[in-house]
Amino acid sequence: MLVVNCTFGSVGDSNLEKVTILQNLLTIRNNSTVQLRSDLHFFDNQLDDSLANYSIITGGSTYEINTSSESYVQWETGTYRFNPPDRIFGVLSQREVEVKTHTPFTLPLDLPTTDPFGRSYSFLNGVREVNFTQNTSSIDTGSTFRSTATKTIFDAPTGVISLATLTWENIYLRATITKIGTPNTVKTIKLLLGQGSATLRPKCKLSVNGSRQRAIEIGFQHSNLLRDLVERGVSVSFLQTAFNLSDSEIIITSISNTDLYSIVERNLKVEDLVINFPGCFPGVEK
Repeated sequence: MLVVNCTFGSVGDSNLEKVTILQNLLTIRNNSTVQLRSDLHFFDNQLDDSLANYSIITGGSTYEINTSSESYVQWETGTYRFNPPDRIFGVLSQREVEVKTHTPFTLPLDLPTTDPFGRSYSFLNGVREVNFTQNTSSIDTGSTFRSTATKTIFDAPTGVISLATLTWENIYLRATITKIGTPNTVKTIKLLLGQGSATLRPKCKLSVNGSRQRAIEIGFQHSNLLRDLVERGVSVSFLQTAFNLSDSEIIITSISNTDLYSIVERNLKVEDLVINFPGCFPGVEK
């Protein structure tokens, strides 16, 4: 009965007796680890072989974007948090787990970092990711660039991924943008984003166990950096705003053209917009 009333992901708010029971249950699995691979894919908004060229329609106009090979992401870290599999709760059915624990796969347990389910596991090296406009792989979204920055976790606890966090030192994007019209209008943008992070909560069940053959897939959809920002039902167009400027070359940083900088920065913060788990749908196990 005590386990039934325990709130998954909120253990720090439970009484000591309930915490002790959960800890004892987790201890059974603490020595069970597996190797876990990750693949980080860069892609745009089109199902073709070209990752550098894509189009965005906004405000009734079509914009053709060509992303320069000079663009890069300077990664800082990439980490996972894990939760135990729901079967650890024994008599609880899947429905009871969902009801009693709210979101069992997306709330990390409040446990000390000495516990396997209380610490973070690194899957990404802190390197500069270049050439992400080159086609080197493919997933359900089409052609992709598969990152060389990921690394294998050799001691992942068996369970499910509850959280992924990616941080970067900076992101540089250089692109030539053509507004289709009579005549066409061309601008070059140079965008430098400062240090930031993105948090991903899986919408599906990403199981981690000895039977997993596939790597965990994470997507970076770079075309969505420049898409319209939609907040509270209001849409703000990066491209329309940029083309309202008289300059043919637009430099965007935290201190220049800050309105454009803010649009991209906030797009990065929208969960699953730029950085996501591709093909991760509720009710699916991957």
